[in-house]
Amino acid sequence: VVIDTTKYEKIVQQWVNRITFSRLFGIHATGWSLQYYGFTLNSNSKWIVPVVIGFEGINMNQDYFDQSGYYSAMFSYASTGISPMYKLSDSFFLNLGVNLLFGQESLTEFGGTETDRFIIGINPLQGILFIPKSKFGITFGASIYEKLLTSRIYENDLGLKLELGIKF
Repeated sequence: VVIDTTKYEKIVQQWVNRITFSRLFGIHATGWSLQYYGFTLNSNSKWIVPVVIGFEGINMNQDYFDQSGYYSAMFSYASTGISPMYKLSDSFFLNLGVNLLFGQESLTEFGGTETDRFIIGINPLQGILFIPKSKFGITFGASIYEKLLTSRIYENDLGLKLELGIKF
């Protein structure tokens, strides 16, 4: 006798919010990021695709900035994107995210001329995340990230992102 139990499986969907704080350790800059992730966790799906909104603050390495040819620079940018996650187990996920970066840089030349520029970029990352099964909990992860920007002083970077967050 064969009994088909697939008709009796209950598919569970749960909306998940995560807020994370991350430290960034790049070749050209170090910094931090604050991000919000929102997604539906489906009990029978291996893939999850969160929406991501975030802000970053970075400190450029002095040696890298000295090569730019500018006296000073200020820049800020925000990010938005998706961060597909592949479920490895009930609590561990492979993260394959990509964010679009957009913002502004203000450059001052040694002669005093100031220039404001709009910048855009792309920020892919690959990593491992721990997200507990419980409704509330602490999350953490580690990722390798890349950045490519239209900035005149911060064109690219490669680094490590360490993340700590709250699931609610």
